[in-house]
Amino acid sequence: MNNGELIEYKENFITKIKKFFKRTWGRKDYIQEENLKQLSKEKKEERNSFFNNTKVDANDINLVIEKKKFLEEINGNEEALSRLSIDRLKKLEEYYDNIIQQNNEIIKKLKNNY
Repeated sequence: MNNGELIEYKENFITKIKKFFKRTWGRKDYIQEENLKQLSKEKKEERNSFFNNTKVDANDINLVIEKKKFLEEINGNEEALSRLSIDRLKKLEEYYDNIIQQNNEIIKKLKNNY
C-alpha cells in the first residue's frame, strides 16, 4: 500500500443497521410534524367538501327516471295520449316547447359560428 493513496473506510454491518433505525425512527423536527398535521387536516377538509358537493338528492334522480319512463310510454302511443288529463297535456306541451326553444338557441349559435 502506498502512503499517497487514500484509505477507503467501509462501514460494518452493525453501523449500517444503526443508521437505518436512526433515519426511520430517529428524532423528527417539530415543524415537520406540524406541517404534516396541517396537511392532513387540509386533505380531510378537501375530501369532506368534495363529498358534500357531489351529493345528489335521490328524489331528483327518481323524477328524471319517472319522466323518461313516461315519455317512452307516450311515444307513438295514441291511446295513452288520449287518457291523459288536460294538466298533464299542458305540462307535456311546456316540456316540448322548452326542448324546441333550447334546440333553436343551439342552432342559432351554430349558425353564428359559421
